Amino acid sequence: MLGSESLRGCRCTFELDGSSRFIEVKTTKGSANTDFFISANEVEFASRHGGAYYLYRLYDFDPAAGRGCFYVRRGAVSTDASLELQPVQFRVRIAAAVTTL
Repeated sequence: MLGSESLRGCRCTFELDGSSRFIEVKTTKGSANTDFFISANEVEFASRHGGAYYLYRLYDFDPAAGRGCFYVRRGAVSTDASLELQPVQFRVRIAAAVTTL
């Protein structure tokens, strides 16, 4: 990886051949099996960038020591059979004018 620039919370780095590598890092203090959050935008971004998207999962993180363990998943998280995505957030739009009391 030669260079990097920030891209919406995702880190864009470049391979030696000049192709992009998008890295998303998710960190918890818990074990490798601890649930973590990923936004709908991040899931969609991973789907659009397929093989160039890497999810770095940092776990057992000790902030005082600044270290932990990690594993890496490549590609769209929505099609990774080892991951189960559960929607936990909704966006609310007002469909009709609100009357106030």
